[in-house]
Amino acid sequence: MAISSLSRFTVPLASDQSSSTQGLLMPKLKYRFRVTLENFGAGSPVVELTKQVIDVARPNVNFESVAIDVYNSKVYYAGKHTWQPIALTVRDDVSNAVNKLCGEQLQKQFDFFEQSSAASGIDYKFKTRIEILDGGNGANAPARLMKMPIF
Repeated sequence: MAISSLSRFTVPLASDQSSSTQGLLMPKLKYRFRVTLENFGAGSPVVELTKQVIDVARPNVNFESVAIDVYNSKVYYAGKHTWQPIALTVRDDVSNAVNKLCGEQLQKQFDFFEQSSAASGIDYKFKTRIEILDGGNGANAPARLMKMPIF
């Protein structure tokens, strides 16, 4: 009896019968994600730090508001965009793999021994993929809900 009553906990839509068959909707949860880095450090081309990632911020973009005076009113439109920084928090494990990768990446960006930097940005840039997952676990493999490639 309790199972059949779960289908009644939806928001009814105006004169539509979809609410009776809709069921419950699961929101995207903040802690269900996977982070993959390409060309990070000096090791393999693809590094998955999912098990060591504590938190990651989603990319955000802000647009300047530009006002144009038209007769006795103002019209606003979106101006130049600015990407906000993304914070990736990782923890180190017993094998020191995360610490080693971060050290290799810093060495690619700037050689601290020789006090020289990379010739161009292509020598040290890496690609980050943040994938939002549905939380499938155990018998079901997690499905990707959203993929955010960051260059």
